[in-house]
Amino acid sequence: MNTAHLHLADGRRVDYLIQTSARARCVRMKLSAQQGLVVVKPATTPHHYVTEWVNSKAAWIAKHWQPQVIAPATPQDLPERIELLALGETFQVIYQAEASNGVTLRSEPERVLRISGLIEEHTLCHQVLRRWLQRYAKQRLGEWLTQLAQETGLSYQGYSVKGQRSRWGSCSNQGNINLNYKLLLLPPAWARYTMIHELCHTVELNHSKRFWALVTQFAPDYPEIHHAMRGAMAELPHWVQVD
Repeated sequence: MNTAHLHLADGRRVDYLIQTSARARCVRMKLSAQQGLVVVKPATTPHHYVTEWVNSKAAWIAKHWQPQVIAPATPQDLPERIELLALGETFQVIYQAEASNGVTLRSEPERVLRISGLIEEHTLCHQVLRRWLQRYAKQRLGEWLTQLAQETGLSYQGYSVKGQRSRWGSCSNQGNINLNYKLLLLPPAWARYTMIHELCHTVELNHSKRFWALVTQFAPDYPEIHHAMRGAMAELPHWVQVD
């Protein structure tokens, strides 16, 4: 690993590290609170090309190179941890500033989510987090719904996962169930009740006495949960709401 420096137009001097990686396919840069500016290059890329490339990025570096504030955003703005209460899982979120036109999210081992790129654009970070949550919910809620269908003997035609603003789930008259990916942020009993509720709609597509009697068979404590969930959507973290 080599060290180089760049003089910005405003008079600041930026010292940066040049790191060689056998896996790198192109030159790229990243900013971190621990190491500052780091430039990663393929093994075959000459040193002079790297310095010229960094010089061409001087305007971007001048805008983003602020070591005193290059720390992950506060939890109020961008979450550092995501608690999926329904599954009993916690994910750590790491933010990494890089020269980019947007942001990307990469899922890493040990339940780590790494968001890189224009991390100061909180709206973009929120969007990639919501897309990740929807994909993850598609798998995990689908597995859970299948299990509950087997336990209750209630069947459904198909299912989908979306991010509705006000509904936790729905069921069509064809037996297709739609679940809200935000269910993963709720207590497990609440998520389970929602799926039981929609499965019962495959038999009774209404809220008649027969419907609630069917729900009671599989979720006898549903009245307390149903009442508690009425204001739960508004209590969810800011990032999960649509910007």
